[in-house]
Amino acid sequence: MRICTRRITGPSAWVGADFQPSDWVVTLEPAERDELLQALRGLPADRPPAQVTAADFPLPRLAPKLAELVRELEFGRGFAVLRGVPIDLPPAEQYLLYWGIVAHMGTAVTQNARGELISHVTDYGKGDLSDNAVRIYETSAVVPFHTDSSDITGLLCLRDAREGGASVLASSTTIHNRLLEEHRELLGVYYVGFVYDRRTEEESGEAPYYRNPVYGYFGDVLSCRYYIRHYIESAVRKSRIPLTDMERLALDLFEEIAHTERNQVSMELRPGDLQFVNNNVVVHSRTAFRDSPGHRRDLLRIWFNTPHARKMPEGFARFRFGMPLIAENE
Repeated sequence: MRICTRRITGPSAWVGADFQPSDWVVTLEPAERDELLQALRGLPADRPPAQVTAADFPLPRLAPKLAELVRELEFGRGFAVLRGVPIDLPPAEQYLLYWGIVAHMGTAVTQNARGELISHVTDYGKGDLSDNAVRIYETSAVVPFHTDSSDITGLLCLRDAREGGASVLASSTTIHNRLLEEHRELLGVYYVGFVYDRRTEEESGEAPYYRNPVYGYFGDVLSCRYYIRHYIESAVRKSRIPLTDMERLALDLFEEIAHTERNQVSMELRPGDLQFVNNNVVVHSRTAFRDSPGHRRDLLRIWFNTPHARKMPEGFARFRFGMPLIAENE
């Protein structure tokens, strides 16, 4: 695989000091909120979200703003927050409205072996990652820096936590620049990548782990996929492929740069905030949180790819176009 050996410049190579908090927030105007609700009322009550297209959900006023948001995600800093999304709705209508927005931005993909296109990021009470079937978004624990599988992750905040749950972002382009400057000899490790645990979501007869590169350089465009490190550690027990000292050092350095405060942007998502992150150029994390009785932190997540999606080989981002479905009896 070709390795990028030049410093990347441009809007995706940022540090936290480059921004004011208002720079990444796009606030819906009252007329745009009304337009969303009007589009929602125009849908049949029994319409499944996955069958809703942009044409079914007309947004003549808001659509240009969403198109500009997509361009910022793909060619700019790689993250944004759409503020003021109407959420005081029954759950089925929350799903439809959320899906209608994303239908104007790209194509959603499945997030797990159950085929979910919209999932709840909340504390499911399943325990922690010592249970091999638990995925980290189902816990209240710290979520370390990572990317998701699709190009874009959307998180719509329905309820915030009593305490904690801040979203923290860092530029994977900036991380690559630092690695190039200070640890050039390790770059090849990131382009070969690491073995990840499938967390019991493999198909029958399929290996319960897979390898995925961290960085890829295709058509002079740098892309990143850095999945949860805990899944690398747990994959060792299944694959019996031990991590070398050099691989551990590479993981430590990546996370050390991401955790450097000057490289970060931190934000508290409030109800009605819809955060978008481009996984090709941004890694994201979350602080631990605590809920109140009867008030559980809850975000709706969508994975999608935009019409401007960059070209990359099929094997680079293994589940970029969705997770394979597994039958109930498997």
